[in-house]
Amino acid sequence: MFAVIFYSAGNLCGNALAAGILLFADWQVRNSKNKDAGKKIVLNHDLQMMLVIGAWFRFYWGASPPAVWEVPNKFASGLACIDVLTAPFLWMFVWWRLRSYDAEGSPKLPWYVQWPFLTFFFLRGWIELAEFRSLQAV
Repeated sequence: MFAVIFYSAGNLCGNALAAGILLFADWQVRNSKNKDAGKKIVLNHDLQMMLVIGAWFRFYWGASPPAVWEVPNKFASGLACIDVLTAPFLWMFVWWRLRSYDAEGSPKLPWYVQWPFLTFFFLRGWIELAEFRSLQAV
């Protein structure tokens, strides 16, 4: 039970702190009188998308049976539920808010380090690892 409380509180506070810092930096850049400040990259678009995808995977794994919030303590259960359910939407909001930086002249990354390519190979490796482990179990 204490492990669930520490894990959930750490993730919830860590996500909120990281997103808050990024959104505060975005607010400072957008309200700056320096015209070149708007061209700065606060967080790369591909890394933002990987954070969104990672949060959705964590939501899936946290909600899969047994769900992470299936503990007898109501406080721990509520904290874990809030943590797992809010993280994907928090990172989707951060991605939506910061997405304009790529359109404003940020450098274009090579195709092999963009989020669709990295996600495809991550999923492919994850599926192959699951198949390998299921073959070893037999």
